[in-house]
Amino acid sequence: MVSHLILPVSRLYRSDLAAIHTHFLKLNEADRSQRFGLAASDAAIAAYVDGLRFDQDAFFGVWDEQDDSLLGFTHLAISPVNRYAEIGVSVHAAARRRGLGSAMLDQAIDYALRLELTEVVMCFQPYNTELMQLARTHGMRLSVGNGEGLARLGLVAR
Repeated sequence: MVSHLILPVSRLYRSDLAAIHTHFLKLNEADRSQRFGLAASDAAIAAYVDGLRFDQDAFFGVWDEQDDSLLGFTHLAISPVNRYAEIGVSVHAAARRRGLGSAMLDQAIDYALRLELTEVVMCFQPYNTELMQLARTHGMRLSVGNGEGLARLGLVAR
């Protein structure tokens, strides 16, 4: 059972790969489609996790204190040359509506600001109303077209 309290967001490292992999495997087909833009197979998830760039990107998660599994995961994919980052967020269905996604997105945006990036973006499926609401509450501008959505946030020093 997941607490109704917001759990702390942790920075994740290479040593957390098994938990990251398990987090994605626990997502149902619809959630995988919303997170990856398609219903990613177990093999596609393994390839994604194996390709995570811990030397360049940043990763954040919220741990279930009862079983040490990840309830939520956020990937800040950094493009240092272009000075922007793409953010991917996933939260297990049973842990939603408790502020976990918002807390992880806050951490990712704060990290991007510390790196002096100029923009963060999130791609989403147009029917993913939860992610659209999350983006709006963080001041992101939304655009939808050709079956895809994009949320953008220009960054300035806070």
